[in-house]
Amino acid sequence: MNSLLTQFPSFLVQGKDEEKKKDQIAEEEEEENKLNEMLDRTDLFEENFYAAHGRTSAKSSMNITPTHNDKYDEEKKSFSVSRSFTPQVQYKNNTFIHSGVPTRSMTSQYSDQKSHIEHLYASINCYKLVTGLIERHLQSSTHVFNQIISKFTDFYVNKYGNVLKGYSQSQEDSQGEIYLKITSAVSDLQQFIRILYEGMNLFYNLEKLKMGDIAAKENLFCRDNILNFITSIVLSVPLYEQVFGLLRINDLNTEEAFQKNLKASSKMTPEDMGVPPEYCLNERTLEFYYGSLSAGLQNYKNPKSKQRSKSPTEKASYSETERFVENVMSVNRPNTAEIEAKKLIVEPFQKCIDTLKRIEENRSPIHKMKTIVKTAELIHNSIYSFYKAFNIDNNFKLDSDQMLSIFIYIVARAGVKSLATQIKMIEKFATNNVLNSISGYYATTLEACINCIINLEVDEETAS
Repeated sequence: MNSLLTQFPSFLVQGKDEEKKKDQIAEEEEEENKLNEMLDRTDLFEENFYAAHGRTSAKSSMNITPTHNDKYDEEKKSFSVSRSFTPQVQYKNNTFIHSGVPTRSMTSQYSDQKSHIEHLYASINCYKLVTGLIERHLQSSTHVFNQIISKFTDFYVNKYGNVLKGYSQSQEDSQGEIYLKITSAVSDLQQFIRILYEGMNLFYNLEKLKMGDIAAKENLFCRDNILNFITSIVLSVPLYEQVFGLLRINDLNTEEAFQKNLKASSKMTPEDMGVPPEYCLNERTLEFYYGSLSAGLQNYKNPKSKQRSKSPTEKASYSETERFVENVMSVNRPNTAEIEAKKLIVEPFQKCIDTLKRIEENRSPIHKMKTIVKTAELIHNSIYSFYKAFNIDNNFKLDSDQMLSIFIYIVARAGVKSLATQIKMIEKFATNNVLNSISGYYATTLEACINCIINLEVDEETAS
């Protein structure tokens, strides 16, 4: 008895410690989501940003950890974060002067986790402010770099517009000559972007711009990040359409073969694409875990439905009435939970499909890549949400083959006919720090999906 009494307080302490750990994890996940939302509005890539600050992102490995947050799947909403350090940027004497970012001299005051988070917020905000100011400068018709970009755009469209016209009109240029001109067009644009970077770097003294150095391994205003930013600016509508049309000529055979099988493959189910039953997110998954579809549907719990807490007097006064209403509703109305459950299982990975479709809306290669990475993140989140909705207790971890099969299904359902050229735009104009990262791996995965769909054996009647 005495031993139990002596152990009892330790149980209480252990329980409190576990609650603190859970609260800390939830707080870190919330901070992570806010940082990622801020990064989505920049040309900074998540993994490169975290690498610069000596911090490992939760999504930096191939097996992305699902975010345990019901709001993660919802459309992103604008938010404001009030922090102790709000960066302020001014441009004087061709130099950006900023304040409000913690520096190493402040390390003793801001060494805890919260100060590190504040520094990350301040770094992103400072980068956004500086690049935003540069972008506004370039919108002025009197700005020197605005004039350079405008003149190059006119030159490029006039020079290489004839290549597109010649190809569409089947003029005398041979296939080899057209490909040489396309290679030259890509090379000219790549070289112009690099020359523009050198000029803007000297003009704005970007190399000298520091944003605080707590735990920072490198400056965010490094060559690769600024190149991605400049590429986004240079690729205006006429220039983007020009280079995209030229790249499409090189990938025309691939796109035609892809489009030929796209209609038939879009009608296939996840299991037809080789997705394991536990990850199909349809009736096959419910049968795998519960033995039958009906048993699986009975375990559905709508995560959006929240019961209003009632006071004891309300429960006592209206319990009989509520029971009567529930009985009437069950007889005269269909089971709304069952309707929601059935709707969920006929639309597997729908958010992933909708996200991948947006790749066509972005001109910037870095934002095209972000669309692909976001699709990969939503794959994990979709599985987690499905398991939570149907009360499936399983800690999943996708391997590369399982991820590929799911991606094939999403690519087929998304139906982006120009996907091969979209990926080519990324390969030609994204920087090495993007292509050689996990982000580049997902772009390569999409290329493999295209080849898989091209090599699918489909009936001619279904394909037509």
